Amino acid sequence: MLKIVIFDFDGTLTLMDTLDLVCSLTGGQEVSRQINESFLNGEDTKNDSLIRRIRLLKGISLKELICYLDTVDVLRDHVDELISYLKSRKIKVAICSGNIIPIIEYFSDRLHVDYYYGTNICIKDGVITGEVDGEICNNFKQRYCEKLMAELSIKRDEVAIVGDSLSDVNMMELSDFCYFIQPKNRVEYAGIKSTIVQSICSLKERLELIIEN
Repeated sequence: MLKIVIFDFDGTLTLMDTLDLVCSLTGGQEVSRQINESFLNGEDTKNDSLIRRIRLLKGISLKELICYLDTVDVLRDHVDELISYLKSRKIKVAICSGNIIPIIEYFSDRLHVDYYYGTNICIKDGVITGEVDGEICNNFKQRYCEKLMAELSIKRDEVAIVGDSLSDVNMMELSDFCYFIQPKNRVEYAGIKSTIVQSICSLKERLELIIEN
């Protein structure tokens, strides 16, 4: 019996990378995009792509950030419907992302998800400093999912995990039900049993097969 669905955020629930979009407020959108593309292609040998992208946010106020997010339409079609359906079936919903907490918190509140994880950043006087608050651990998505599943006493056949790139594979290894939505390149090398879907509606149909049977 499915008890929780854990989603990656950027490229999974959204059509585009929201961190890239927010970096446009400082003129760093293209730089952020290039850094992220190198990461997704496995070219980030220093494993510091997220830190470098967060530095591009320096000087953005939280008020400016929220006002900007209010103006952009980034969620995939029917995301609200899918989450409403899951909650109507008493299934918990979580977001697990490397994106910064203010962005993940904004959309988690908007979508009424139950749990979320993101990257903590330093904020001084309501302004983003461009620094990470704490350490970004290797395999942080997997570690968060393991912790959440342990706290909720959830087994691997009771969780579905949805992502869009190889960066989501580690957390997918914890589940019997893994889905890539319009995946980025190279997911054929993921090495896990997974299903590729092309839309939120297709994903909902797959999840219904598990939930309703």
